[in-house]
Amino acid sequence: MVVVSDHGFEPVSTDVNLIAPFAAAGLISFHAGGKIAGWEAQSWFMGGTAGAVFKRPNDAALLTKVAALLDSSRRIRTGISAIFDRAAIAPMGGSPLCSFMIAFRPGFDAGHDPRAAKQTPSTYKGMHGYLPSDPAMRSSLFVEGPGLSRRGSLGLIDMRAIAPSIARILGVPLPGAEVPAVF
Repeated sequence: MVVVSDHGFEPVSTDVNLIAPFAAAGLISFHAGGKIAGWEAQSWFMGGTAGAVFKRPNDAALLTKVAALLDSSRRIRTGISAIFDRAAIAPMGGSPLCSFMIAFRPGFDAGHDPRAAKQTPSTYKGMHGYLPSDPAMRSSLFVEGPGLSRRGSLGLIDMRAIAPSIARILGVPLPGAEVPAVF
């Protein structure tokens, strides 16, 4: 028997509005009905993080403008813990579509209403998508059954080792696995 989760979870209390500053800077425009009419850069919601996605990812002027906007947002929005540029995103395994990644402190996430205040009570009770360094984001793995070579706690394992470990139990080859099985 195998019990596994795909990610951890963190309680959330506060939505941080990243849409409004992008709109105020002229990076997003809306139709009267509230749908996006046009955009140069916008925030991409990922739970406890958000990405800044550019229409033209190699536009240096746009990069400078959004970097300043995010720096200003971090200074006035206490829920933002860090902002990473593209060079820092890649080694973390983040999306190559993001020019910046905005990390929120536990309890905060990206809001979805462009008309909301800077911070509002969250519409969710919990969220995933925080930085992988947050212990609450760790997956669960419980394995029980005959023929297992290891007993007891596996300790902290790389989440990417879960699939190859289960494949090994099932006798299924998984040649494309990024990391080896743990048992």
